[in-house]
Amino acid sequence: MEELGLGKLERRVLEPLLRKYLSVRVYDLDANPLDEGHVIATNPALGVPLETLGFFAFHYTASNVACKFAKPLYATLTLVLPPGSALGDVEEVLREFGAEAKKYGVAVVGGHTGVYKGVTLPVAVTTVIGRRIRPPTAPAPGDVVVLLGEVGLEAVWLHSLSRGSQLLRELWRRLTPLPTALALAEVRGVRVLHDVSEGGVLGALLELAQAHGLRLRVSSGEVPLAKGVEELGIDPLKAPSYG
Repeated sequence: MEELGLGKLERRVLEPLLRKYLSVRVYDLDANPLDEGHVIATNPALGVPLETLGFFAFHYTASNVACKFAKPLYATLTLVLPPGSALGDVEEVLREFGAEAKKYGVAVVGGHTGVYKGVTLPVAVTTVIGRRIRPPTAPAPGDVVVLLGEVGLEAVWLHSLSRGSQLLRELWRRLTPLPTALALAEVRGVRVLHDVSEGGVLGALLELAQAHGLRLRVSSGEVPLAKGVEELGIDPLKAPSYG
């Protein structure tokens, strides 16, 4: 039996199980259609500083919805905490999550919060439903892939935190593609959107190519790299690059 690696399961591994056991007919990038007018997405957020957990819990999933040319409308939040957590921890997560939901006009309509044995770090799971602004269209040969943002900026931020640096501590509020995705949904020349998450830029490009049955030609020398990412000793194209 194949041993699973860390992170999101590969499409080739997960899709057959979804079709076999859950009758999932559509396995789309970022978010799945509910009907002709709405889409839905679900994501976990974990492994980030507690003060940022509410922010990322909202943006990870709302951004997925926006990448389907949809405006996020409703959200649920499940917050699971390890033993020893304090009420202030819950308040910190909810404060950030609520502030971002209010900023983007999203109603929080349900959720669950609890402390459980066996949990070793805070985990937030968010579901977001959005209404389509317009449907995406399939990319075609000859289309151009446009990369927005600085590749590896998230990796630089995480590295600075691990070293105790305060210089980039507030950088996390820039690490979201949500406002850009919402703006691009109004641009008719844009066919499809996909945000960079696990697997970095390389992983995102691979997912895009596999989902649409295309081959992509990419010049790595033209990719805009965040300052400091090349000093981390990792492949910038595989580096965490959310936002």
